[in-house]
Amino acid sequence: MRWPGAAPEASEADVAVAMAKSYACGAAVEVVGKALQLHGGIGYTWESGIHVYLKRAVFNRSLFGSPAAHRQHLAQRY
Repeated sequence: MRWPGAAPEASEADVAVAMAKSYACGAAVEVVGKALQLHGGIGYTWESGIHVYLKRAVFNRSLFGSPAAHRQHLAQRY
């Protein structure tokens, strides 16, 4: 991922990474958020580890660029 001074031609690996990151991180936050809704109040307690997965998914969404930043990077290519 060579964004700041990246050449206009991104390699296929850069494109694949950007697509995977934008899709997987968005899906993870959505799935864990729905699991938390499904389990209700128990999802916030220590007996259920769902809150830990939500924190991890939200952290991973912002790590190495947000899904929106990756989509913008992909859009510039086209």
